[in-house]
Amino acid sequence: MSGPFGSTAWMSNPSTDFYGFPISNSLRFDAGSSNYLERDSYTHNRQIFTYSFWIKNTNPTVRQFIFGRYVDGNNVSALEYDSGGRLSWYDYQSSGYTFQQRTTALFRDVSAWYHVVLRVDTTDGTAGNRARMYVNGVELTSFGASTTVSQNVSFLLGDGGNDFRWGTEGSNNRLHFGGYLADITVIDGTSYAPSAFAETKNDIWIPKDTAGLTFGNGGYRLQFKQTGTSQNSSGIGADTGGNDEHFSVSALAAHDVVPDSPTNNFATLNPLLSDPSYPVTYSEGNLKSTQTEKYFSGASSIAITKAMGGKWYFEAKGISSGNFPMIGVMPTDKEQIPIITNNAGSSLRYTYGGYDGKIWHGSYASYGATWDQDVIGVAFDWDNKKIYFSKNGTFQNSGNPVNGNNPAFSSMTDGDYYFYLLNGAGASNRDQIWEVNFGQNGTFSGAHSSGGNADDNGIGDFLYDVPAGYLALCTANMTAPVATVDPAQGGSPQNYFNTVLYTGNGGDASSPHAITGVGFQPDWVWGKNRDAGKYHYLCDSVRGVGATSLASNDDIVEEDVGFDAFGSDGFSVSDIDSGTTNENNNKYVAWNWKLNGTGAANTDGTINTTATTVAAHGGISISTYTGDGNNNVTIGHGLSGTPELVIIKPRNYADNWVVSWGNGNGMTGLTLSDNMYLNLTTAAGGASNGRFLANDSDTVNLGANWNNINKDSSSTYVMYCFKSIDGMQKIGTYLGTGNADGPFVFTGFRPAFTILKRTDASGRSWIMQDSARSPTNPVIIEVDADAAATEYSSNASSGYNVDYVSNGFKIRTSNVNWNASGGTYIYMAFSEQPFKYANAR
Repeated sequence: MSGPFGSTAWMSNPSTDFYGFPISNSLRFDAGSSNYLERDSYTHNRQIFTYSFWIKNTNPTVRQFIFGRYVDGNNVSALEYDSGGRLSWYDYQSSGYTFQQRTTALFRDVSAWYHVVLRVDTTDGTAGNRARMYVNGVELTSFGASTTVSQNVSFLLGDGGNDFRWGTEGSNNRLHFGGYLADITVIDGTSYAPSAFAETKNDIWIPKDTAGLTFGNGGYRLQFKQTGTSQNSSGIGADTGGNDEHFSVSALAAHDVVPDSPTNNFATLNPLLSDPSYPVTYSEGNLKSTQTEKYFSGASSIAITKAMGGKWYFEAKGISSGNFPMIGVMPTDKEQIPIITNNAGSSLRYTYGGYDGKIWHGSYASYGATWDQDVIGVAFDWDNKKIYFSKNGTFQNSGNPVNGNNPAFSSMTDGDYYFYLLNGAGASNRDQIWEVNFGQNGTFSGAHSSGGNADDNGIGDFLYDVPAGYLALCTANMTAPVATVDPAQGGSPQNYFNTVLYTGNGGDASSPHAITGVGFQPDWVWGKNRDAGKYHYLCDSVRGVGATSLASNDDIVEEDVGFDAFGSDGFSVSDIDSGTTNENNNKYVAWNWKLNGTGAANTDGTINTTATTVAAHGGISISTYTGDGNNNVTIGHGLSGTPELVIIKPRNYADNWVVSWGNGNGMTGLTLSDNMYLNLTTAAGGASNGRFLANDSDTVNLGANWNNINKDSSSTYVMYCFKSIDGMQKIGTYLGTGNADGPFVFTGFRPAFTILKRTDASGRSWIMQDSARSPTNPVIIEVDADAAATEYSSNASSGYNVDYVSNGFKIRTSNVNWNASGGTYIYMAFSEQPFKYANAR
C-alpha cells in the first residue's frame, strides 16, 4: 500500500484505546557512528532537577554513555551502561564521587523499552531522597557501588560550562550509545516522581503527556517530531517544552528519526538469539548484522505465532557481495540456532538463496532470479501457510501474495516463525552483512530515498509497495491476546497468575495467618518454605481445604498441613506441622492461579469428572475423578483446545505424580510414551510406555490402567491440564547448547514464573523460578519441585542462570540443569505482561 513520504503516516503511532498518550517517534543512535545531541553552555538548577526518558538499548553488554557532562578526567557527571548491562549514574568532582549509584540489576532486554527517571533534590534533609533512580516506575535500591550525595551539593550537570551531550560522555566524545531514545524530558528546579511522566494501566507502565509540567527556566522536551539537522525548532533536536533549548546534532540525519516507540514497538534483529560458534555483530539499532563466518545472521525479535496468524511483510538488503545470502522464515520451537541454521537443520526452515536463486526446505528447487546486493521482500501468509519473495519490488516466479498464486512455499508446517537471515556458505570466512526494514528503516539508513510505502493500517515506511493485506511487524499490528488477559480490554495476566512472598507468624488454627496481596481469590495455591527443608504444599478449590494438601516432592496421600481457607485476596494458613505453611519468621513463596471456583462435573469422557474448574482464558483446568481400572479411557478437561501438558496424582494412596505431554508430536524430541514424574529427577520415557494416548480438544486419553492414573474404582485422582495461551502462558521445549551464552526461548510475553526440566537425562530437577523472588535480572533464585530443600541462589562463581525479558527468557549459564549441550528441556512459563504491551526488564 503506497503512501506519500512526507505524510505523517510513517511518523505516527495509530491511536489505540490503551495508550492515552501515544509517542510517535524515537531517535536511533549507532555506537559506531559517533552520533550525539549537543547543548553548549547549558544551564539548569544544579541542586533540584529531574531527567525522564524512554530507552531501547540494543547492545547492553558494551560500555556506553546515555548522556554526559565532561569537564576533564577529574570532573564528569554522566549516566552510562557498564559492560555487564548495569546502569551507572554518578557525579565525579575533583577526583572524587560526590554521588554514585551502580545497579546490581542487569538491564539486558534488547527487544522493548525501559522508562528511566532520575530525580535530584540535594536540599532534602533525608539523605536517601536526594538522588533517586527509577526504572519503569520502580525505585532502584540495590547497588553494587554507591555514594550518598551530601546535602546541598551542586551537580556538574547544568553548570553552563562545557557541552552537555545525549549519546556520549560529553565533550570527551567516547563510548557512544547504541539504541533508541524517546520523549526526553528534563525539568529544571523540581524533583518529580515517575508518576509525573507515566502511569500504571492494567499492570503496564505507559507514558503520560508531560506538556503540563513545570519545566523551569532550563527545562526542555525532545520528542523528535522534526527531521532537520539545524539547531532550531525544525531540527531533530527541537525543544517542544517551550524554552527553545534546541540541541544540535552530530552524525544524525532524517533517517535516524524512526517510528519505533514505547507505544508502538517495532521488531528488530534479536541479539539474544545466538550461535556462539559463529557470533554476529549488530549495529544501526539492531537493524544491521555482520556475520564474519557462516550460517546464522539474525532473526526478528517478534515471532509470527499461531495465535497471531495474519499476513506479514519485511524487507532486507545484502550489503556485502557474493557470499551466499539466504532469507526466509524459521521456527521458534527448536530454539537452538545452530540446529536450525546449519545444513543439518535445512528441513526446518523456508529459504530463498541469492547465490543460485533457488528455494530450500530440506532440498533445493528452482524458483527465481539470483540476487546479491538487492532488496529482498518477504511476504509471509501465515493463515494460508504460504511465502512469497520479491527482488527489488518484483515478486519472483510470478508470485502474487494478494490472490495467493505461485508462492515459493505452501502447506507449511503449523507453528510459530521468525523472519531470519542466513549466510548459507558451507565454508568459513564468508563475510555477510545485512540491513533489515520491519517498517522503521525505509531508507536503509540513508542508502535509498524512501519509498514512503505504508501497510494497510498506515504503519511503516517501506522501500517497495507492501502487498494489500500484509502488515509491518510491530506491536500496534499484533493481534490482541485473549480478552480476559488483554490490558487494552481491561484484562491482565496478573488477574490469573500471581506470586506472593510472605513471612510465617506461627499462628495456629485458632488464629490463622491471612496472606493477602494476590489480587484475586485463588483456586490453586502451590507454596514452599524458602528457609527450611519442608515439603511443598499444593491446594486447590476443587479438592477444598483441610486434609487435601499434596506435595510435589513426594508421592504421599492428601494431608492437612494447615491450609485453612481461600480468601478474596489470598488465603489463610496455620502452623500445625512444624513449618510447611506458617513457621514463625520463616520466608515463603506461593504461586497462585485463578480458575473458576469449585467447578462442576465434566461428562465429555468415558469417565466423568467429579468436578472441573477452568480458567476464563481457557488454558488451565483442574479436575478430580475416580478411576475405573480400565484401559483406553477418556476424561474431559474443559480447556479451549488440546492440552499440551497434563499432571495427574493419586489422592488416596501413595504413588508418583505423572507428567505427560500426550498430544502427539507437540514437544520437540518427545513422544507420547515419554512421561516423567514431578516428584522425581528421572528422565522421560522408560516404563511409562503406553500410559497415554493422544489427547484431543475435549478429553485426556489414558491408554493403560496404570496405578497412578487409573488403578481401580476406589482410587481418586486430581488432574491439572495446560495449553499455551497467547500472552498468558506457554508450554514448550528447547535444546541446550552447553554455552553460557545459551538459548533464547520465545514465549511472546515477559515471564513471571517458569518451571523447566531436562528430559533426556536422569538426576535433573524441576527448577522453579519467578520474578517476585528475583525482581530484576538475572533471575538467580530457585526451588526444585521435586525436593524439600531450601531455596538456592546462584552467585558469580556458580554463574547467573536466566534473564526474563519482554518476549521470553534467555539462558545465561552452561550448567547442565539449564543448558547441557544437546540436552532437551521442557518448560512451562506464565506471563507478567504480554509482549504487545510489555516493558523491557
